[in-house]
Amino acid sequence: MQATSFSHSNSNPPDLRLLVAQQARQIAMLTELAHIAATPQAEAALLTAAAQCLATTGGYTTIEIFLLDPISSELVLAAVVGAEQQTGGYRQSVQHGILGQAIRTGQVQRVDDVQQAPAYLAGYASTCSELCVPISARGTLLGVLNLESPDRACFALNDVSLLTAVADLLAGMIEQTRLAQRAQEAAVLRERNRLARELHDSVTQQLFSITLTAQAARTHLERNPQRVEPLLERLQETASAALTEMRALISQLRPPALAEQGLVTALRQLVAQISHREGLRIDLRVSGDERLTQGFEAALYRIVQEALNNIVKHANAGCVQIVLDCQPQHVALTVADDGQGFELEALPPVHTSPPSGFRQLGLLTMHERASELGGSLRLHSQVGQGTSLTLLIPRSPQE
Repeated sequence: MQATSFSHSNSNPPDLRLLVAQQARQIAMLTELAHIAATPQAEAALLTAAAQCLATTGGYTTIEIFLLDPISSELVLAAVVGAEQQTGGYRQSVQHGILGQAIRTGQVQRVDDVQQAPAYLAGYASTCSELCVPISARGTLLGVLNLESPDRACFALNDVSLLTAVADLLAGMIEQTRLAQRAQEAAVLRERNRLARELHDSVTQQLFSITLTAQAARTHLERNPQRVEPLLERLQETASAALTEMRALISQLRPPALAEQGLVTALRQLVAQISHREGLRIDLRVSGDERLTQGFEAALYRIVQEALNNIVKHANAGCVQIVLDCQPQHVALTVADDGQGFELEALPPVHTSPPSGFRQLGLLTMHERASELGGSLRLHSQVGQGTSLTLLIPRSPQE
């Protein structure tokens, strides 16, 4: 079946019933194309479905959709429907052919007899007439919609108008899929960054502790054998904790207790584990409604975990106090120790511009987590007077 074309000669007025039937078919085709455009799928599948729609609903015999490769200045065949289908991936320079003219001029090319067109490049043996419609979005050419027919002068002005609208729909489809692809790539990048951060916050810290403990055990093996057994026990506990955390990363990068029992239970388990392993007194106090932390749990847990890791490694503290206050207007977290403290400006810099005091990787990741929650993180420390870390997350009334 081929598209119906009407003569605009006054001597041969179109049959009204035929005109109404054609308009109904055009509306049906545009409606189906709009439905295809609203269905999330890959670019190739989307364009193939659109080409099939032009054939089955629009009645066109041969349809090709070419996409412009801006690097090679070539048109690449992305979808084709017709009796004599080209092989997918066919390329043609924009410097040649009627297709090239459509791209170079940005104008519709309608040819009644391709054998009389100097620019025509031999394609399908049965082709007599051709219609090339540029596909563009916001002034940027994306490709060409190409239709061919074995009949002479098959395409009329109403076809030009209709297929220009179709080309606009195709441009929207192409932009939609490319935006979705870029969003997916950005999401993958964010997930990779999050994974790197999670690895640093959990497993990397424990592997570092395992290395130090193993070195200490080796040192005492000959000179103080009686001190080796406690070190080996500590080594086993830390390795077991690292394995648990690795399993957590594999399972949505969340500690099992956090996913199954909630934030407070997960924090209590973390506190008990570190307190037993390091001989550190840790006091955890929770006030308010824990349910108000929903959506914040993973970040709050990791901030506490990183803060405790820093205290164990650097503070030389005896006591730590953790206070979690869950109120309808805000969620506040404080982690304070009685350790040796430090001068904030003495921290080594890294290649970023966090607030003063947030220059080491652990502190920087905590600051990033706070920012992602829409909150603020403040660090206070003085030599000999310990360190305190305060996180405040404001909550809107509708949350």
